[in-house]
Amino acid sequence: MIDGLQETPRVAAKLERDELGVQLTIPFLDGHDDIYSYWFSSGIMFGDDPDRTKRRYNPPSSLSFYDSAGKVGLVGSRVSGSKRVMGGTGIGEGRLRFDYTILGAMSGPTYEQINGLRSEIEGLGTWVGLRSLSTEPELEAGRVKAVDLRLESPPNIPVARRLNAEFRANWRYGPGTAPDEITISERLQVQTNVKRGVDWDDHLRVHFSIRNLLRLVAWRELKFASHEVTRATDGVRTLDGKRHGDIWLPVLTQRTGMTVGPPTKLRQNDFLFNFTDVGGKGVGRWLQLVTKFERGLSLLIGVLDLDGASLEAHIAQIGIGFEMLGYDLLVEAGISRTQASKRSYAELVAVVTAAVEDVLPFSGAGFPDLLRRTYIGVKHADRARPDVNEGLLAYLQAVQVVRAWVGSRLGVSKGRLQQALRDDARSLRIQELYGELALAGSKKA
Repeated sequence: MIDGLQETPRVAAKLERDELGVQLTIPFLDGHDDIYSYWFSSGIMFGDDPDRTKRRYNPPSSLSFYDSAGKVGLVGSRVSGSKRVMGGTGIGEGRLRFDYTILGAMSGPTYEQINGLRSEIEGLGTWVGLRSLSTEPELEAGRVKAVDLRLESPPNIPVARRLNAEFRANWRYGPGTAPDEITISERLQVQTNVKRGVDWDDHLRVHFSIRNLLRLVAWRELKFASHEVTRATDGVRTLDGKRHGDIWLPVLTQRTGMTVGPPTKLRQNDFLFNFTDVGGKGVGRWLQLVTKFERGLSLLIGVLDLDGASLEAHIAQIGIGFEMLGYDLLVEAGISRTQASKRSYAELVAVVTAAVEDVLPFSGAGFPDLLRRTYIGVKHADRARPDVNEGLLAYLQAVQVVRAWVGSRLGVSKGRLQQALRDDARSLRIQELYGELALAGSKKA
């Protein structure tokens, strides 16, 4: 391990990966002579330095690591634990975890700011439909005699000016895992790339936003499948020191919730609408939309992270999201914040619904009051608990309203949106619930 500090030499350390991420274990002597011991001394009082100003008590934010397998850059360090023998000189060890681990990086500190980031997202290739592989079969007597395969990366698709965001397709081929096997793989990535390095979070805001768009359009908890990073100061170089282009290195991180195992495979009809319905301009509008209506949209899309939670939990969060979205829409329309804050809950929900009522496959007139009743029933202990079917109906209608609203704002045509919503499985379930509630009502009568 190299920490870049003059007062510390190189030290042997252990780097390992587990289900919580990447961890570095650093040995130290428990005494006043080993600087590393102070990195892991939180809660310990030193009589010669009660104000903790004479020594370094925290590890550097970035480190470099080298071993026989190669080199690794470690960015965003934090202490994750330690153990030591107290009293006298004993052996101790401290443990660090990291926000980002860059495989093949010459230096961790070099990657505290980055020029480019690429991300694969589950379903992105299917949604965009940008392909590198073309096939031309040759038939003989009605049977395939041969197939010509051509791999060629198409031009990148610009989607936003922010950090020069674009969709980028590429491909790989080579030996497979089995003997005599050749594999071809296509990849579609979100890429942001700027001349001057910026913080990781600046890049990730764009990547998270596009992932959330896919989540909303598919209404599934889609995740990142991989990340790659580039730094202008760490490109491909020859022995003479000359630089010959960028090098993109794999990134391991727990911060983005990367998928474990093979990515989820989706079909075109798993999405309410596709990239061809909105184009690069539509994705650019989405990036503006999530900034302008961040409070409401983050809660509404965040419902997909409530895996295993109750229906009441879903209704509570989606209910708050609708209240915030309706409020922000009133402010966008020019109504003062004071006046907007005086609107009732149902009126705020109606603001969202009114924008898409003509494309919904169900009547939007009763939805605001339905969501109000179920939301209040969940929120207040002194109110009647909502009926399960009525609560599910309110939830599914809320999902369809917000998806329709986003599609409309991104430029999906009215006819396309009407058809897509009508054919969507959630809309079909809504019609079933109408029937079940009507039957239950008739039995009570």
